Amino acid sequence: MPELKRTTRTFKDAAQQSEAVLSKSEGWFRSVAEQSKIGIYLLHERKCIYLNDYCTKTIGYRAEEVYGWAPGEFFKIIHPDDRQAALAQYRQEFDQSGEDSRLLEFRALHPGGATKWVSILSKPVPYEDGLAILGILTDITERKKRENEQRAATEKYRHLVETSHDLIWSVDMQARWTFLNRQGTERIYGRAPIEMLGQKASQYVYSENREKDNVAFRRTLRGESLFDHRTVHVKKGGSLVWLSFNGMAVHDAEGNVVGAAGTARDITAQERAEEDRLRLEARMQQAQKMESLGILAGGIAHDFNNFLMAIQANAELALIELPQDSQAQKGVEKIFAAARGAAALAGQMLAYSGRGGLLPESASLDAILRGLAPGLEATAAKNTKIKCSVAETPAYITADISQIQQLISSLFTNANEALHDNPGEIVLAVGARQCDRETLDAMYLSEALPEGPYAFLEVSDTGCGMDESTVARVFDPFFTTKFTGRGLGLAAALGIARGHQGAIRVQSALGAGTTVTVVFPLAKAPTPQPKEAPKAPSKSGGDNTILIVDDERAVLAVGERVLEKLGYVPLAARSGEEAVRLYREHEYQIACILLDLTMPEMNGEQTFDALREISPDVPVILTSGFSEADITGRFAGKNIAGVLQKPYRIAELEEKIIRATRCEL
Repeated sequence: MPELKRTTRTFKDAAQQSEAVLSKSEGWFRSVAEQSKIGIYLLHERKCIYLNDYCTKTIGYRAEEVYGWAPGEFFKIIHPDDRQAALAQYRQEFDQSGEDSRLLEFRALHPGGATKWVSILSKPVPYEDGLAILGILTDITERKKRENEQRAATEKYRHLVETSHDLIWSVDMQARWTFLNRQGTERIYGRAPIEMLGQKASQYVYSENREKDNVAFRRTLRGESLFDHRTVHVKKGGSLVWLSFNGMAVHDAEGNVVGAAGTARDITAQERAEEDRLRLEARMQQAQKMESLGILAGGIAHDFNNFLMAIQANAELALIELPQDSQAQKGVEKIFAAARGAAALAGQMLAYSGRGGLLPESASLDAILRGLAPGLEATAAKNTKIKCSVAETPAYITADISQIQQLISSLFTNANEALHDNPGEIVLAVGARQCDRETLDAMYLSEALPEGPYAFLEVSDTGCGMDESTVARVFDPFFTTKFTGRGLGLAAALGIARGHQGAIRVQSALGAGTTVTVVFPLAKAPTPQPKEAPKAPSKSGGDNTILIVDDERAVLAVGERVLEKLGYVPLAARSGEEAVRLYREHEYQIACILLDLTMPEMNGEQTFDALREISPDVPVILTSGFSEADITGRFAGKNIAGVLQKPYRIAELEEKIIRATRCEL
C-alpha cells in the first residue's frame, strides 16, 4: 500500500506539474498570438472560442462581444454579398475534416457600417468532443484598393486600345492574328476582329507586297524592331489601304519568341497626297522641259528664218533675173523649193514654242474636219476604214484655221502610219464635252484651265500602239518611232494646242492602238459681218526711199537688191542707232521703214519708239523670224504699218510697202 500511495502521489504531482507547464505554455502562446500582426481565431461549430487582438481591431468588435456567438451571429460581420460563399465554405470545412486549408476573401462590416476587406486562411482541427476551425485573418483592404485601381486602369487602357484609330495587333509564329483591337480593325479593314482572328495576316496583304511583308515579319521574329514598314493591305470589298507597321517580337517567360505585336497606322491619305505631289512634280518638270525646249525651238526658228530670208530672196531674185531657157533655172527652183520647205519646218518649230503665227477667227471644228475628210481619206491605205464622228451641235473655237488643219492632218498621218498598211480603223471625232479636274489633270498644258465645257478633237487608231516610255517622249522635238527626218510631229501638235490655250493627251498601249485628244476653249458662233468694199488708193506710187534696218549683213544685202528690183531706193542701216541717224538726215525722202525687231544693243522696239519720236506718222513695217501674232501683241496700239515674218516672198514685201505708203491700213 505504501508503494501505491507513493505512486498515486507521484502521478498527481506529475499531473499538476504538467498542468502548470501547459498553463504556462498556453499563456506563452496566447501572448504570442495577441502580439501577432495577423489575426488568429478559433471557431467552434457552436460558438466562437478565441480571437486575438488583431482580429477584433480588424472586424471592429470587442472580444467579449464576440465570445459565445453562435456561427449564425458570427456571419453577421460579413457583407451580405459575400455571406453566402463564406457560409458554404464554413459548412464544407466541418463536413470534410482533414482537407487542405481553404482561402476566402470577403468584406467585413464594422458596427458603424464601414467595411474592410479581409483574407481568411482556415482549416478544421480536432477540439474537445468535436471540431473547430482554426483560422488566420489578414486585413487586405489596401491590397484590394490597389487591385481595384489597377483594374480600373486596365479597363481604361483596354478602352483606349479598343477605341484607338490605329490598328493594335499581335500574331503568333505562323503569322496568324491573335489580337486585333475593335475600332482600328473596323476602320482599317472594314471588318470586325472576330472575322480575322486565327487567320493568316498575309491573306489581307495586297499580292504585290506579300513577299516584302514576309521578309519584314521574319526579321521581327529574329529580334529586329519593325519600324515604319509601309505596305498595302486589302479592305473588305477589295479597296486598298496603305499602312505603316511598327512592332517587335514577343517572348514568353523563358525568353522564347512566341510571336510579334505592335501597331499599324492608316497612311492612305498621306500616300495619295505624296502620289499627287510626285505626279504634280513630274508634270511641272515636263512643263519646264517643254518650256525650255519651246524657248530653244523658238530661238532656233528665229535665227533659221533669218538665214532662209537670204537664201529664199536670192533664189527668188535669181529666178526673176534668169532667162526662161537658162540651164541654171531648174537648179535655182530646187533651191527655192528647199528654202520654202525649210521655212515650213521653222514654222513648225515656232508652233511648238507657242510663238507660231496665229490668225484667229471663230471656226467650227465640224466644218474644218468635213473640209479635210476627203483629202485625208485619199491618203489612207485601201484596207483602212475611216470613220468621222461629228456632233449634232457645232463646236466653235477661236483658232487659226490653217493651224487646226495642220493639227488634224498631222494626227491623221500618225494614225495612218501606225497601222503599217495592216487592216484597221481610224476614227476622227469632234464635238463638245464637259471636262472635270481629273480629266484636265491627265492632259498636258492643262494647269491653268478651269473645269467646264470644251471643244474637243480626237483621233484614234487600232494600230501598233506605244509603251509608257515612248508615250512619255512623244512631245519631244524630232522624236519619232518611225524613220528619222519626219519633222516635229506631235511636238508641233503640242505647240498648236498651247498657242490656242488648249490641252492635249496621248493614250496608248502596245498592241492596243493610240488615241490623241486635244481640247480647246469653246467659243460662240460667229455673227455674220457684211463685207467692206476695198478702199481706193489715196496716193500714187513712185521712186520712194525705203529705209531697211537689219543687223544680219546677208539679209540687209538681199533686201537692198529686192527693193531696187521693185523700183525703190534702198537706204540700209545695220543697227538701231544708225537707223535713227539716217532717218534724221533723210526724214523727208523716206517713205517707209523696214525694221527688224531682234538686234543687239538698241533693239527693234526701242528703235521704233525713237523713230516715232522724230516722226509720229512714219510708216514702219516690222520684220522678224518670229510670228506676226507674236509681234502684233507687243506693238498693240502703236499703229504699225504691217508685219512681215521671215522668210517672206518678194510679192508679200511689195504688197506691204504699197499698202503702207498708200495709207491702206
